Amino acid sequence: MSAIPTPEYQPCSILKGNMAQVSAITFSDDASLVFIGGDDGHVRIFPTSKKDSCNGISAIQVLCKVSWGKVTSLSYLQITTLASGLSTYLAVGNICWCVTLILGAQNST
Repeated sequence: MSAIPTPEYQPCSILKGNMAQVSAITFSDDASLVFIGGDDGHVRIFPTSKKDSCNGISAIQVLCKVSWGKVTSLSYLQITTLASGLSTYLAVGNICWCVTLILGAQNST
């Protein structure tokens, strides 16, 4: 039995700005954004459209709440309702035993 060929992954970008260990990563549904949370209690939002940037890509937004402590989990959600159209949320789990829902952009359908 022969081995199944696997793709080789190559680094294409360096995402700069984290000040401590990274503990959670999630992508937007269309993969245009990556959300990175870590032990410094911040969530950094990076664009994924900038490829081949060895000099590094800086966050386009940084979210922080003192009561979060370390960020332990992230989840990106899109919810469509007749009343408000499409809403996006970022759920941020933390070491302080709570989850914060952050409302993102809203678009009418």
